[in-house]
Amino acid sequence: MNSALPSSSSRSFLSKGDNYRSWLHAELENRKTENPAYSLRAFARHLGLSPTSLSQVINGKRKLTVLSAERIAASLGLSPRDQDLFIQSTFKKHLENSTSDSERERPLDVDSFRAIADWYHYAILTLVKLNGRRIYPEYLADRLGINRLEAKQALERLQRLRLIERRGNTYIKTTAPLVVLSQNGEACLRIHHNQVLRRASQAVDNLPYEMRESVSTTLAFDPEYLDDAKEIIEDCRQRLLKLAGGSKPKRVFALSMHLFPLDRNPS
Repeated sequence: MNSALPSSSSRSFLSKGDNYRSWLHAELENRKTENPAYSLRAFARHLGLSPTSLSQVINGKRKLTVLSAERIAASLGLSPRDQDLFIQSTFKKHLENSTSDSERERPLDVDSFRAIADWYHYAILTLVKLNGRRIYPEYLADRLGINRLEAKQALERLQRLRLIERRGNTYIKTTAPLVVLSQNGEACLRIHHNQVLRRASQAVDNLPYEMRESVSTTLAFDPEYLDDAKEIIEDCRQRLLKLAGGSKPKRVFALSMHLFPLDRNPS
């Protein structure tokens, strides 16, 4: 066992470049220099990863997901700015894998996300892309089942954050698809996800089967491979984004996938 652990890193992410693999490798080697008994296993435990997963990430055999990067950045003792740089270095891989600008997602800062966490803001952004000429509070209230005041205020927020823009008698979307990267937005993400889940439940009750797809699978699973499962889910989401980008959309859909333990953690 490694009883004496190096202290949390205070070294800048910038000092080792913007590649999270090289940074993690350099950080591990530095900790081993400070404490010869320190191991990859101890570093993995500190980061909340399995030793196998960490080894594969450092050696380039496995991508680090954005969610894992958020968790690792929070545990490393980096400055807030360097935490953002670490997460963004992971996010660059997702940008590089996108085939067009329209598919590339834009990181959304937490303060902006707090203002538009309610689900209908993203539906409005999508409707603007479909037909900006019909975007006005009465239309949005009728189309989304919200009240006129909510629709009016949502339009004002999206304009204030420069996510949409009024041009003559139409609105245009001025941003790529949005994604929240920081763990600081977790409270707002819970609100957003719970709202989407409630609407999914309503869809199960009220929409015909041919207009929806609901899948639930119960399986025995080794938590060591949870990062692999998250990567598969993320790849699926990216493929659906590409499919949507190559079609002629007519309606706004929500995709919600969940993987979580049903049992209690064994002692």
